[in-house]
Amino acid sequence: MSGLVLAAGAYALAGWMFGLMIVAGTWVVPAWVPSAALLVVAFVVALVRRVRLSWPSRVVAVLTSAVALLSWVGDLSATYTVLPASPDGCRVVVRESSFLFAGDGEVFLTSPFGIGPGMGTYQTDDGYRPVTVGDYEFRWESGVGRLSFTGNSTDPILRSTIRTLEC
Repeated sequence: MSGLVLAAGAYALAGWMFGLMIVAGTWVVPAWVPSAALLVVAFVVALVRRVRLSWPSRVVAVLTSAVALLSWVGDLSATYTVLPASPDGCRVVVRESSFLFAGDGEVFLTSPFGIGPGMGTYQTDDGYRPVTVGDYEFRWESGVGRLSFTGNSTDPILRSTIRTLEC
C-alpha cells in the first residue's frame, strides 16, 4: 500500500517535472489522473485492510493529493487536441488554456506507446487558443512534425519554445 502511495507521488513528480502525457487513440489522460487514481486505490486498500499509513507515506499522500488537486483545477479550462499520427505512430498533443487576457499552450510528442514528454510551450495574447480555433497547420515530413500557427495580427503568438517534433 505504501508502494501505491509512493508510485502516485513519483508519477505526480514526473508529470510536474517533465510534463508527461498519456494518449490512447484520441483520448488524452493528463498526468494528474494516474496519480489521483493510484492514491484512491491506496486509500481503498488501507480502508479495506484497516491499515494505517506510515508518516512518510502520509506526507507523500498529502503532497500528491495537493498536486493532483491543483493540476485538476488548472485543467478545468484546458482543451486538448490530438493531431494526426505519424506513419510510425507518434502523436502530437496540444494542451491550451487561457485566463483573463493571457493564453498558453503546451505541445507534447507521444511515442507509438502513447506516452510522451512536453516539447515546448507558447504564449498568446487575449486568451487566444490557435489550435482550438483551427488557426494552425500541421504535417509530418520524414518523421518530423511541423506545427505552425496561422493566426492574425489581433491575436498574436507572443513567445514560442516549441522544439523539433521528431518521431
